[in-house]
Amino acid sequence: MENEMQINEQENKWVNRLMGTYILIRSNMSGVWVGKLVGTGAQGNVLALEDARRIRYWAGAIDCSDLAVNGMKKPDESLVMVTELFKVLNGWDELAPLTPEAKEIIYGCKEHQYE
Repeated sequence: MENEMQINEQENKWVNRLMGTYILIRSNMSGVWVGKLVGTGAQGNVLALEDARRIRYWAGAIDCSDLAVNGMKKPDESLVMVTELFKVLNGWDELAPLTPEAKEIIYGCKEHQYE
């Protein structure tokens, strides 16, 4: 039990280093998100984002790592949802900082929503 707590504390330190920056998250429950990290849960599995956008699908990136570094090469063929002021995600599998270039491309995508 104590070893598990130490692992959680170490993971929280890694995640908290990204506090205040724009990140990409691949959630195990709700897909791929980008946003500014503004908070975490006690064990690091809950993340709070501001300026959050869900990426439903993308064209022109191999995977989430490529997407976080380079953005998508075909933003007009990608589906990025409307920006949400605040979002809380419970559970994630992958987390990476967004480069300025990737952020510009992703946030430059048309905001899709139900019409």
